[in-house]
Amino acid sequence: MTRKLLLLILFLCVMGGGCHKESKPPILPATSVATAPTAVASPNDTFIDISQRAGVNLTLGHNGKSPLTALETLGGGCAFLDFDGDGWQDVLLVGPAQVLLFKNNGNGTFTDVTAQSGIRQEGGTWQGAAVGDYDNDGKPDLFISGYRCCALYHNEGGKFREVTKEAGINTKLWETSACFVDIDNDGYLDLVVANYVQFYTEKSTKFCLQGGVMSTCGPTNYEPEKPVLFHNNRNGTFTDETKKRGLDTASGNALGLAIADFDGDGWMDIAIADDQLPGDLFKNQGNGYFKNIGPTSGTDVGVTGLAHAGMGIDWGDYDQCGKLEFVVTTYQHQVTSLYKQKAPDLFADICYTANIGLASEPYVGFGIKFLDYDNDGKLDLMCVNGHAVDNIAKTDRTTNYRQIPQLFHNVGGGRFEEATKTAGAVFQTPIVGRGLAVGDIDNSGRLSALIMDVEGRTLLLQNNVKNANHFLTLKLQGTKSNRDAIGAILMIEAGGRRWRQDVSPTGSFLSSHDIRVHIGLGSAKQADKIEVRWTSGLRQTLTNIVGDRFLTLVEGQGVTETGKGK
Repeated sequence: MTRKLLLLILFLCVMGGGCHKESKPPILPATSVATAPTAVASPNDTFIDISQRAGVNLTLGHNGKSPLTALETLGGGCAFLDFDGDGWQDVLLVGPAQVLLFKNNGNGTFTDVTAQSGIRQEGGTWQGAAVGDYDNDGKPDLFISGYRCCALYHNEGGKFREVTKEAGINTKLWETSACFVDIDNDGYLDLVVANYVQFYTEKSTKFCLQGGVMSTCGPTNYEPEKPVLFHNNRNGTFTDETKKRGLDTASGNALGLAIADFDGDGWMDIAIADDQLPGDLFKNQGNGYFKNIGPTSGTDVGVTGLAHAGMGIDWGDYDQCGKLEFVVTTYQHQVTSLYKQKAPDLFADICYTANIGLASEPYVGFGIKFLDYDNDGKLDLMCVNGHAVDNIAKTDRTTNYRQIPQLFHNVGGGRFEEATKTAGAVFQTPIVGRGLAVGDIDNSGRLSALIMDVEGRTLLLQNNVKNANHFLTLKLQGTKSNRDAIGAILMIEAGGRRWRQDVSPTGSFLSSHDIRVHIGLGSAKQADKIEVRWTSGLRQTLTNIVGDRFLTLVEGQGVTETGKGK
């Protein structure tokens, strides 16, 4: 049978309920755009919102304005990074009108240091953030994406200096997610910037009639934009090499970016989530030249065989098969896609068998991230939701603008169980979720999360899991490879299991993450073996690494301990 015929059969099967028991989307309780119910937190909640007492404050919203344009409803992002090198994860928040930086004080509180940070506020509508040490000086630099604006900041040692123009970063498109990645293994990080649609004239602010109500227009009402690839010239400047490198073949309407050497050939690949256009999977052909294998790999469409509204995206070896899968969030009445490698360069969407399909169907998903929140050694999933149309409840009783976040616990065997109802009050409170970042904010060996609510305040979720599971946190430092070691692969053996984890701060939506590799060990007190595959081609093997510690590994050198978990 041809691939098109197989996809048609699968679509009819899914729509007709022949493959699995299908249920109609539930009618969700109506919630006001201006206000939403707040559940009461419990000491036993899996995650607890500490944003207010920690001093991480940013409240967004449109003061009852409706309808909103596509631009007004899309942003913003967030990031965890150690900008001052003190060993504690700091917080960056990207709102449309402001970019805020909070220093981690190491005692459960944060201080707003935006005023002295060098990060400008004026100049445009900001969207997302990418973090990476593009000049290998040991300090993380920043790229802030925006609507017809962007900013590249060089870290001067705890303070940032804008170098956008002198670095040659001159895009004036509607930028969304971005990431730093060494595409050609020259030891320097390049920059990939996703772009959304052509939204540049007065006609761009038009509204569309939906069910007799004027509402936000979807992306298909505009011409698509393509991503841009800036190659690092290794002298502080970049050159636009989008067409030269093959990224001009992208579908467009890009919202999410995630990088990984998915086939293990030593070259970094790029997956892109596109909104209502076929998804892109750029396979590195060697030395930083790409071929879009989305149409032939099965990753350009969802489980129904149709292009979906891709928003957030992430890679992870969730089933401990030693290969990476990737996940893509979608629009309501679609399902979050989970693509598993079945053969070289061939994937299948297994969202239903993994048990995340039906649970995601009622929601509009944005930020999504694989994380081992309970340190059992298996990657779980966290997803933040929120509709893209602010007055959707007027035309569709099955959904709302505000929606609850979701947490999926990995129970093994390639399956998840939704843990949203037991995750705590923050997962029972509807928000308009967008950006999601993951990191260890208190150096406890447990992963916390940062969530952007575009119609409310930022949520800083402290991990409150109480169990005896062990962990390792490993920071890699490249010498011949890029200093951040982005793209390095770790093959881990512990407790009779073997799995893969990568060094990457990318994935989710408009956001960047703690670059340290967090390894849950479960009941095992040590990792029996960790093989590190650097992007330079060097391989190092560590054995009998005792858990519950923070370690640093320098390329070609040994391991040093930098701390113990609380």
